[in-house]
Amino acid sequence: MPKGGSGPVLYLIDGTSFIYRAHFAVREYLSTSWGLPTKAIFVFTRMILKVLRDFSPQYLALCLDEKAPTFRHQAYEEYKATRPPMPEDLVVQLPYIREIAEALGLPVLSEPGYEADDLIASVASRFLNPMVIIAGDKDLLPLVSDRIYLWDPLREKMITPQVVEERYGLPPEKIPEVRALAGDASDNIPGVKGIGEKTALRLIQAFGSVEALYERLSEVTPPRVRKLLEEGREAARISRQLITLETAAPVPEDLESYRLRAPDWSRLRALFRKLEFKKLLAELPPEREIAPEKLEQASEIPKVVKEAPQVAFWLEKNSGLFGTLQIKALGLATPEK
Repeated sequence: MPKGGSGPVLYLIDGTSFIYRAHFAVREYLSTSWGLPTKAIFVFTRMILKVLRDFSPQYLALCLDEKAPTFRHQAYEEYKATRPPMPEDLVVQLPYIREIAEALGLPVLSEPGYEADDLIASVASRFLNPMVIIAGDKDLLPLVSDRIYLWDPLREKMITPQVVEERYGLPPEKIPEVRALAGDASDNIPGVKGIGEKTALRLIQAFGSVEALYERLSEVTPPRVRKLLEEGREAARISRQLITLETAAPVPEDLESYRLRAPDWSRLRALFRKLEFKKLLAELPPEREIAPEKLEQASEIPKVVKEAPQVAFWLEKNSGLFGTLQIKALGLATPEK
């Protein structure tokens, strides 16, 4: 976990990247008997449950893109223009994904005009808590610090400042300078034509920033690279603007707004039944939730289970993937095993 900051760890999930990864993660086509595609919903739910199980967060936000254009589209019309539109069979799943997230008790953030990355950056700038950003997106690397780590869920690797330094030979905050020169084809960020990542890395390692590079352009060698930079000055400026994360997006400034709530089991059951998620439905706690003070009267729970730690242990062993959530809902702690 991050070493810097104070207070509880705040987890920030790039929900949009989760959704796309869920949609393209498996080839199989899943749908309900009444024709609704469900692959992204199912895989996304599994991904979120894994985060909850692995990290047991108290404070968390699921950050999502909105459909509306962002300030980057206003600054550069061609921003992300080469990306195909979201597949229609994914679009129809989005409302269910959001509803499941809310039913699981996750605070959800989205704001027209801003991307999920900007919401994450804005939350990161508001609090001094240690944070873990859960995303595989290199756009978020500049936020990595002693206080903020990035967890790559695909590689299951924690990205620290040291990891970034080893990979790029630069601190995390310098990564946007490299991308401003090299561009980013996935987002249609132009960069400087003819300048690749290796050259961009070398230039930023030598000059420190795009601004300093252009102030000392006469020192750049070889002449061919200097000429490319001169011709691409405006493209570099625009690219640096597009890559910069916005930290002033409107996000809640009260830490309690990010507290993970108890799951709404009845809502989850209704959703899973409608979506025909039989496996997930079977993993939910029993229909009648059992309050801790009534455990002694519950015939299905062994009589030995009376104290809170033992209750938590029993639930964890008998509630499948949702055991952790049930423990949280009852406010119990799991004993050491």
